[in-house]
Amino acid sequence: MTTFFIRAAAVSHYPAIARRHGLDAGRMLARAGIPRECLHDPELLIPMERAYGLLEDSVQASGVRSFGLEMGEANQLSTLGLLGLILREESTLRDAVQTLIHYRKLHNESLVLRLEESSDDAVLHMEFAGPGAGGIQQAVEQGLAMLVRSLRSLMPGWQPKWLGLMHGQLGPSEVYQRVLAAPVHFNADFNGAVFDARTLDQHLKSTDPAMVRQARAQLDQLLAARGATCTRDRVRELAMVLLPIGRCSIDQVAMHLGVHRSTLHRQLVDEGSGFGEILEQVRKHMATQLIASSQHSFMQISEMLGFSSQPAFSRWHRRSFGETAQAHRQRANPRRSRATAA
Repeated sequence: MTTFFIRAAAVSHYPAIARRHGLDAGRMLARAGIPRECLHDPELLIPMERAYGLLEDSVQASGVRSFGLEMGEANQLSTLGLLGLILREESTLRDAVQTLIHYRKLHNESLVLRLEESSDDAVLHMEFAGPGAGGIQQAVEQGLAMLVRSLRSLMPGWQPKWLGLMHGQLGPSEVYQRVLAAPVHFNADFNGAVFDARTLDQHLKSTDPAMVRQARAQLDQLLAARGATCTRDRVRELAMVLLPIGRCSIDQVAMHLGVHRSTLHRQLVDEGSGFGEILEQVRKHMATQLIASSQHSFMQISEMLGFSSQPAFSRWHRRSFGETAQAHRQRANPRRSRATAA
C-alpha cells in the first residue's frame, strides 16, 4: 500500500490551537506518532495517516468539531514554503492556480486539485488520494480553509461564489463564516471552490520572472526526487477526477496526458502497472470515501463510480469488499447508523 506524506509545515500551528482548547500538544503528537521535531522543521515529512489522525484525535479529545477549520485559519501562504513564494510571483491568478495544481504534491502527496471552467464560473476541485478516507473530514476542512486563504492572499478581495464540502456540517456556523467568509454548501458533490472565471486572468501585484524560473527548477528537482511525476501517479490523479464525470476511459486519460493510448499502455507496463488495475484501485478508494463520509445515496455513488446501474455497483462492492455497501456504511459510521435506526 502506498504511503503518502505531507510536509510538517501543516502541523506547525498545532500547539497554539491545542492549547486554545485545553489539549496537551506534546501528548497528542506523541499519541499520533509525530515527533516534536516536526514543529521546528517544516520540511520534514509526516505520513498522511498520522497527520490526519492527529486532527481526528484532537476533535475526540477536545470535543471541538471545528478543529480542522481552525488549523486552516492559522495557515498562511508561507506555509507552502518555496511553492508559496513562487505563487506570489506569478503574473495572473490562473498561472498561480496552475502552478499550485502542478506542484501541490510537494506539500501534500495525497492532495489532488483540478480546475474546471465554464463561460461564467471556475471550479477548483479538491480531492484526497490516500487510503482509508473515512477519517479525513477535518483534513478536508483544513485544506479548504488554507486554499481559500491562499487565493485571498494572492488576490486581495478575491471572493468565491460558494464553497462545497462533501460531508455535513461539523462545527458551529459562526466558525465557518469567520474562517471561510463565504457561503458553504454541505453534502455537495465535490470539495472545493466555485468562483468568477474572469478573475483567473486578472494580474497579480508583482512578478519577478527570473526568480520564478530559478524556483521552478528547484521544485522540478524535488518533484522528480519524490517520484511524483511517474505515469502511474498521473493516471491515478486523472482517474479520480474523470471517473465521477463519466470520462475515465484509457483514451480520455491518454488525451489529457497528451499521448496515444498505446504509448500510455506501454509506459504503465514499464512501471509494472496497468490502466485497469489503477482504475480499480481508484474506484475502491472513492467507494470507501463516498460511503464513509458523504450523504450520497447508493444510486448516486454507483453513478459517480461509473456503473450502469445500482445492482451492478452492489455486485462489484460485494465482490471487492466482501460485504454489502449497506454493511460497509454501517461499519464506517456506527454512531450515525444507530441514530438512524433509533
